[in-house]
Amino acid sequence: MEGEEETSSFSSSSSSSSNGNEDTEEPKLKYQRFCTEIIDEIRSLGDEITSSAIHSKFVILGTALGSQVLLDSEGNKLCSRTKNSSETSTKVKSLSIDSAGEFLISLSEDGVCLSSVMEFMDSSKIDLPKLQQQQAYEVAMDPIFNRSGRRFIVAGYSNVSLYEKTLFTSYRQTVISGGHSEGPFYTLRWGGLFVGWCSRKGIRIYDVISKETISIIKPPEDYRRNEIISRIIWITQTYLLVCQGSAVRVCTIKATSNDNGHSGLKPGSNSTIILPAHYVELSHTFIFNEYWVLGAAPLEETLFVVLALNKDVTQDRRPILMIVEPVSMSKYNIISSDVLSFKDCDNFKAKDYHLEFFPEDNNYLILSPNDVIVARLRDQDDHIDFLIETENYYEALNHAEENEKYLKRYTPDKIGMDYFTYLFSKCKYEEAAALCPRIFGQNCTLWEETIEKFALYNKISYVAPFLPSDITSSSIKLKPQIYEYVLIEFLNNDKQGFLELVMKWSPELYNVAAIVCSVVNKILVSPDDGVLHHSLATLFTYQKKYDKALAVYLKYGHPEVFTLIQSHGLVNMVVDKIDNLLELDYKKALALFLDNIDLLPPELIVKKIGYNLYLLEYLDAIKDNPLSWNFHGDLVVLYADFDPGKLLNFLQNSDHYPIQKALEVCEVRALTSERIYILARMGNMQLALRLIIIELADIHEAVSFCKKYDDPELWNYLIQLSLDKPYFINVLLHNIGTHVDPRILIMKIVNGQQIPGLRDSLVQIMWDYRLQVSLQEGCKRILNSDCYSLFSRSHKIRNRGMSLRSDVACGVCGLQLVENSGARTASSKDIVMFMCHHTFHLDCMSNKINCLLCHSSKTTNIYFNNN
Repeated sequence: MEGEEETSSFSSSSSSSSNGNEDTEEPKLKYQRFCTEIIDEIRSLGDEITSSAIHSKFVILGTALGSQVLLDSEGNKLCSRTKNSSETSTKVKSLSIDSAGEFLISLSEDGVCLSSVMEFMDSSKIDLPKLQQQQAYEVAMDPIFNRSGRRFIVAGYSNVSLYEKTLFTSYRQTVISGGHSEGPFYTLRWGGLFVGWCSRKGIRIYDVISKETISIIKPPEDYRRNEIISRIIWITQTYLLVCQGSAVRVCTIKATSNDNGHSGLKPGSNSTIILPAHYVELSHTFIFNEYWVLGAAPLEETLFVVLALNKDVTQDRRPILMIVEPVSMSKYNIISSDVLSFKDCDNFKAKDYHLEFFPEDNNYLILSPNDVIVARLRDQDDHIDFLIETENYYEALNHAEENEKYLKRYTPDKIGMDYFTYLFSKCKYEEAAALCPRIFGQNCTLWEETIEKFALYNKISYVAPFLPSDITSSSIKLKPQIYEYVLIEFLNNDKQGFLELVMKWSPELYNVAAIVCSVVNKILVSPDDGVLHHSLATLFTYQKKYDKALAVYLKYGHPEVFTLIQSHGLVNMVVDKIDNLLELDYKKALALFLDNIDLLPPELIVKKIGYNLYLLEYLDAIKDNPLSWNFHGDLVVLYADFDPGKLLNFLQNSDHYPIQKALEVCEVRALTSERIYILARMGNMQLALRLIIIELADIHEAVSFCKKYDDPELWNYLIQLSLDKPYFINVLLHNIGTHVDPRILIMKIVNGQQIPGLRDSLVQIMWDYRLQVSLQEGCKRILNSDCYSLFSRSHKIRNRGMSLRSDVACGVCGLQLVENSGARTASSKDIVMFMCHHTFHLDCMSNKINCLLCHSSKTTNIYFNNN
């Protein structure tokens, strides 16, 4: 930017009300000297800045020698007007621009000059009374100057006057405030519908429309006219800042409530007073006890910028720019404070500094007589500057990627490279390597240069895991030599890392044969190294030399052999290697056999496994497969020896084992429950019942056994076996009543035998007997009722009429049974129809009551048709 240089002559500090951390905080503003070449030119002429006017598009400076300079918002000179070419030949006291940026009005000791900004070099002088000219301090132009009758206001020693253009190009003066007791009048600012100026009474806010004062803001107690000048800053036409002494007041102009109709009663009297249409409401007051306030402006939505100077003249005379955050009406936090180093600042007083701001850009101009500094909100590039300065490259890279479209001086690639260089310089090789895919992306050249750099420092192991290894069309591939070089480095220095890379990288990235040769040479030196053999087998797999890979895995007992067999369908190659697979990992081997039972039949596997627990697991897993039925006899023995708990369930669910052999196996191993089941299955119920009584001594199981088969002889045998056991007799008495006549048991009990609970058992028998009788009677009633209802239904059905077609003939004589001669008439002979639907003349039946065609010996219902 022409005429502008970055300045480092600013010191800053930040504070927070919440904590006292001294960590470096990012400043919110950045500073530059503004239009340095123009300032140097002004100083070289022995001149200095005395006034200024700010617009969103340009800046105008006035000097002590009467010059005016027009600059753009970046500080570049557009044009200038000196005293030789202007009617204003003395000190420029005040400048004012309308809101459209079309007109400029200037005030000097020679008078007021009006000019068009587009025709800056030309101006027209406005004639004012001589006294007014000499005593005028400031001028303010109506923001809508060209649409409001070209109005402007002049503040001077004795009054404040409004000037309006008349019909004949002259200006009409109206004094809106005056009096030597209140004057002088200065700090004149026009903001839309309202004008503000300062006097001895304070700051007066004047309504231009209603032509009345709406408020006077009194100065603070420490206010001294000769030391500090008040400032008025219009943010909008109803929102302004007022600076007086050590105070900053935030004010809002509001309409008077309609409830009062702009009128009210004067206190202590009955007279009605008219209230102004608007009033000023004070929302915040900030007091800076140690400073004179030189100016203020808004920052973003809730913050304020305050320019201040230390009251103590023995302290640093450089002004301070503070960022203030309101907490309450009178409390605030100072977010940051920056000391501004102006040229020759020791020679200036507080009134020599001014703060102006560009509302649309949040840019601020701080002016002194011979220096101008611009403060701007830090942009995305500035934020990255701060992050890099504090060595926070990670956040800088993230921020650049998220806000790339807003960056002007940085790119994510540049920051990424700087970050990589920084990490490498700090010997953070792992972090630097992890950053490579993010910053190099598809750039093969950068990848290759980086690999060379890591190799130069013997740190290739850090970058290897991050090399491009995706073989999809959208991914880059480095030269095969790069991958081979990395693999060889790992082979020589990190065998485990070499294996991991071989398993991770696709064989399409490098020459597999060349790597195989290198691995073989290494194996010759270290023949027992399992990692090398695993790597070699993996490389053989890539070459589709599955037989060699399988041999290597089996020779050195690596469990990866099972994955190889399953992935590539090599079951046929392991038919003669079943023993090796079982020794390596019997669980995975059995799973392999089960998944491929068609290719590895049970006959082969059983022969290879032998008689052991592995055989039981294998046969148990395939017991439901028809191919295993021939081995169910062996499975009985295996269950009996290794897992007896499963044998009974197997016996109950299988029909493919030799039952006699199974009984012998159970007898040898004294498996009683299994023997009982087998004997019952063989039909030897009494022996099975005897085992329950003698070996199990479980009368309840015996009762259940008898109930299951419900054989009277079996019940009698149970009674016989229980006669010498009183407890068994008692249990039988409780359970036998509904299955066997209890008298059989009672008659066989020996007289005088002590049977515990006999009385209760007999009572139970009686209850069971009564229950049986009751059930029998109930069943009898139900049967009688059903028989009667069914017989009635049958009788009703049999007595129904039956239809007789006209073409039906007698089963004996063959004549039609029904005559049909045009009209339906009944036959004169009686007709007999049997339930079998055979029909006869009654005369043809010869007194027989059975169907002559069916020759049935049973009685058949007969239907007679009598005319």
